[in-house]
Amino acid sequence: TFTGGLVATAASAITLNGTITTGTTNTMTLGDGGTGITLGSNTTLASGGAAAININGALAGAGNNDNLTINSAGITTINGVITGIRNLVTNATGTTVIAANISSDGTQTYNDAVEISGADRTLTTTGDAVFFDGTVNSITGQTRGLTVAAGAGLTTFDAIVGGSVGVGAIAITGAGGLDLNAAITSAASLAVTGATNLGAGVITSGTQTYTGNVTQSAASTLTTTNSNITFGGTVIGDGGTEDNLTIDVGTGTVQFVGAVGGTAMGAIAITGNLDLDAAVTDANSLSVTKTSNLGASVTTSGTQDFGTNNADLTTISAD
Repeated sequence: TFTGGLVATAASAITLNGTITTGTTNTMTLGDGGTGITLGSNTTLASGGAAAININGALAGAGNNDNLTINSAGITTINGVITGIRNLVTNATGTTVIAANISSDGTQTYNDAVEISGADRTLTTTGDAVFFDGTVNSITGQTRGLTVAAGAGLTTFDAIVGGSVGVGAIAITGAGGLDLNAAITSAASLAVTGATNLGAGVITSGTQTYTGNVTQSAASTLTTTNSNITFGGTVIGDGGTEDNLTIDVGTGTVQFVGAVGGTAMGAIAITGNLDLDAAVTDANSLSVTKTSNLGASVTTSGTQDFGTNNADLTTISAD
């Protein structure tokens, strides 16, 4: 325990082992542009209270087996690239500023608030999950994108994304997909390669692309600023409440490539254009305010409304 704080930057290299703790108000600063950091074993970096922790040098595990835990009620800033570790965990209080890319062989769990800084950032795992249990924002004055490349691992958002400061493009790559349990309220765009559990709304200025299958687990509103939303797989309910799906793309187009409603859905309401390439098989109702290209059949228990005036054409096609 370093009750007076810890600054280690002048050495040519730093090796960390075990638990390293500073006092309640004293900063811990490790490494710099010329001073790398190596984990010699499982390591915990902790401040006794709200003291800052700064990882300024590139940090690497010795053999992909060492876990890194960071505990601070203050601000932890990751300025150095992190690679070669097993699992990364932050505690539930404070803020983690991600100002460099992070790669792990295991899971990454951000229990505290996350701010993305400096440039667009990429979080990578070798097929393991990434959890965001706190809010996710860009740092004040910036708009930064986030790519999560977790392979077969699931990416989970349990708190609001972009609620305080909007984020740039969000890309969730790999087969693991997205579990969205809280709203994305301000992002440039969203692209998900794997399956999506849609448990909250999404607001983007640009496109939204859901390449894998989508399961709707709560009433959701998807909004863009005159940009398209594409569903590349099936869209179904979760078998519980028949939740409504509201989509507002302005002058953009909503495209359904896969079947909609294999498990019953509520009302589907689209403000914008519709390009339907597969059947809507089970929904309470369907409404479209602008033009519709119907390349498949629509089955609802209630009403179907296409267009609000004579300029809004409905085309029946063989797409």
